[in-house]
Amino acid sequence: MSHVTSEDTLYRIEHVTRFRYSEPIREAVVTLYLEPRSDASQHLRSFQILTDPGAELGSYEDCFGNAVHFFDVPGEHEQLTVTSRSLVALHASDPDETRGSAWDDLQELRTPSTWHLLHPTPLTRPTAALDAFVARHGIERRETPLASVRELTSRIHEALDFERGRTRVDSPIDDALAAESGVCQDFSHIMLAIVRGWGIPAQYVSGYLFPVHKGREQAMAQASHAWIECLLPGLGWVGADPTNNTVSPRHHVRVASGRDYRDVPPTRGTFRGSAQQELEVGVKISMVDPEPSGGPAPLADVQSPTRGR
Repeated sequence: MSHVTSEDTLYRIEHVTRFRYSEPIREAVVTLYLEPRSDASQHLRSFQILTDPGAELGSYEDCFGNAVHFFDVPGEHEQLTVTSRSLVALHASDPDETRGSAWDDLQELRTPSTWHLLHPTPLTRPTAALDAFVARHGIERRETPLASVRELTSRIHEALDFERGRTRVDSPIDDALAAESGVCQDFSHIMLAIVRGWGIPAQYVSGYLFPVHKGREQAMAQASHAWIECLLPGLGWVGADPTNNTVSPRHHVRVASGRDYRDVPPTRGTFRGSAQQELEVGVKISMVDPEPSGGPAPLADVQSPTRGR
């Protein structure tokens, strides 16, 4: 189990999701993609989930390696609040520019395990509007996969405005292309459609962004964020955030990855009743000083209040 070092950056994250109903509902069943990953670039030191009304949580690992939690609230209620708290250490590094220089090397990455990351999905399907966007902005492959990813990240960032309310989380890419604006999901889906067309395995990533330069990052200090990762020869997974024109981002906390947004929404669920639902989400993320001594907190501490509270 790794410890935080002086070169790591430690983040504390609180993610609150509140469902309000216009009248009492009889049951809610909810699935959560909220637990940050632990891997070579980040270490999850502690994680906690609380629900109100209280519920007993279960968990499993999905086919993409994401931690998934689920619960149900069988009694009547007019409001449901889910709070997750995470403590994550990041130790990201820049990709080695001297490695992975050939497009031909991508062939070795086209395996059964990456097949699903090379093919279109309903939210990343190439369209005539995408072809027109690519032609209009002079987007094409460059001398190396990494150089191509860098330039594409910048081109999408420059071509599209960040604007909430123009699209939905599950909008097809044509909606954002027509409006020339959207949010992080749209930027990411457009980039996925293009890089997969170049033969680069790529995945959608959900998580959080700490705004280092307050006011410059377009997303999202008070919400979850999305970007992509490309599997490049000799480099492994390289993150690219077209919303903020960042490659190999240093202040992004990875939660879950999949083919597109539909694989890893922060919350997914259903309820019994005819009420109208109102969703409110708030995220607080802060940088904290590493502890001078002592071991890490437990990797998973999933809790909920007593049922019926």
